[in-house]
Amino acid sequence: MIRYNTITQRFEDVSPAPALDPEPRVLSKLRLRDNLAALGLWDTLKAAIAADADAAERWSLAQDVREDDADFAALCAALSPQLTAAGVELDALLNQCIMEE
Repeated sequence: MIRYNTITQRFEDVSPAPALDPEPRVLSKLRLRDNLAALGLWDTLKAAIAADADAAERWSLAQDVREDDADFAALCAALSPQLTAAGVELDALLNQCIMEE
């Protein structure tokens, strides 16, 4: 929306700024392991990682995990039914695993 500013005697764009997508969270693999182990779900995720040699190698080499990583998103989708059954919201779990800066 354009508006005329009588003080500066210029037209100004007063449109609200578009909402920016938040940066993907960077997650600690150790925190993921600890939180999933506390829920009894670490072995499930570990087996899913080990079932794919490429995913296992990437997991082994990575220092952290980004939530927008396609392999990690697939693991989350596979784990989602067990999290729901345990009464755990995935987003809340991931918030507990954010890397410290």
